[in-house]
Amino acid sequence: ICGIDDSASQRYWLTTAFEKFGYQTKIWGQYASDLDSFVSDACALISTYSYHRFIFFIDRHLHYPSSQCTQVSGIQLGSNLMLQLKKLGLLHRSLILLRSADDDAPLNSNLHGFISKDILSADRCLYAILPFWNNHFTS
Repeated sequence: ICGIDDSASQRYWLTTAFEKFGYQTKIWGQYASDLDSFVSDACALISTYSYHRFIFFIDRHLHYPSSQCTQVSGIQLGSNLMLQLKKLGLLHRSLILLRSADDDAPLNSNLHGFISKDILSADRCLYAILPFWNNHFTS
């Protein structure tokens, strides 16, 4: 389970919720500099574990007020990740989901799916990603 989120509490939730099921997690986003290295680091991680499948939770709005750019679109960051993974032939092993507190899924997102931050239990989150997992990894 991987992801990027600017919120410390959301990074903590993603880490602890999935580690209790035995999943390894890598969550970026503590620092604004993570935005610059996220795509290359994520691609390197996937390349390292050649027989694993990955789920990425991408925060819809990444805010870093002290950095040069105060807000970054998670949709754009996720799209950049998908493009790089496709170039490397790794996209088939990665499920990239937008995660947001907004109720509506973005209509223009080309990511694999949308998960609401209102889901506060790992059980419910796993259940919510199941259709995306089945669609992406079994088709």
